[in-house]
Amino acid sequence: MRMTITVMMLLLNIFSLSAQTQEFSPPPSPRYNAFQQTGQEVDGFLERVRGKVSYSWFKCREHFRLMFTAVGDKSKYGEQDLKVRARLKTEEFSEQAVQFGQEVREKAVEFGRDTRKKGESFYQQKSDEVVDDIAEKTRRIQEELRNTGTGLYHDTSERFNNAADDAAEEILD
Repeated sequence: MRMTITVMMLLLNIFSLSAQTQEFSPPPSPRYNAFQQTGQEVDGFLERVRGKVSYSWFKCREHFRLMFTAVGDKSKYGEQDLKVRARLKTEEFSEQAVQFGQEVREKAVEFGRDTRKKGESFYQQKSDEVVDDIAEKTRRIQEELRNTGTGLYHDTSERFNNAADDAAEEILD
């Protein structure tokens, strides 16, 4: 909208300036007074248009000057606002970092406990398996020893009995 107004004011200014330029040949003098009166009315109208366009250009210049001044002021306030926001964000990130550190510490402690419990249960399970394996092997060895002992006893008893029988026969013969 402002662009349209600016273009319209520029065109009106050019039109009014071109209407005021004098031609190289002197204008013909009007025969009737009516032409002179109409020309004066048109000149007055164009003079008013030119004045309004000039006033509008002056106001536009003033408006742009105020607008750029306001932008400069906003940049000062914007810089302060950015500093405040940055400080708030920094504090927020610091709090989040501390909270994150606490969460990591808690999870590390919990992981250590879980690992220790798993290690203890694994150790207990493996030690139970080893104890069971040792007990089974010990039972088997004891059984084999008993079987071997029984076999030796029977074999020794039989040999002793045979030797005693042979000795008794020799004595009797």
